[in-house]
Amino acid sequence: MDEDNNVIVDVDIFASVDDDSAASITAALAESGIEGTEVGALGSAPLGEILIAASVALPALARTVNSLRNSFRKGVVIDAYHQQLVIRQAPELPRGHVVVRGPNGELIVQDSASLQATLEAATAPDQVSPQATSVTDAAS
Repeated sequence: MDEDNNVIVDVDIFASVDDDSAASITAALAESGIEGTEVGALGSAPLGEILIAASVALPALARTVNSLRNSFRKGVVIDAYHQQLVIRQAPELPRGHVVVRGPNGELIVQDSASLQATLEAATAPDQVSPQATSVTDAAS
């Protein structure tokens, strides 16, 4: 938690080396007051992708994703299955669309106002990943 009691999450944002998405990510993070770090993504990213890592409060992350939804040429997918969120451009989605995938399914975010609430719900401590659920069920 930060000083305003906002949940802090670790985020990996992947950008294509073939377009200006890395610059868009860096600008969106800076606009929200977040310093992202480009890290060596060997083994964790497909060839042709750059990984930018950051730790961020959810309100700032929502602002960042709203910026990206307007600057990316494609839609945005946020995988929120684990403690580490992963954000990528989604070629299958039209520009401006955001999909949040979490333990309880997939939610299409229609507007920027609902994005923060959707992220808070997807990262709530009571959310359990499908893998953890299946391990618990198997132990019963």
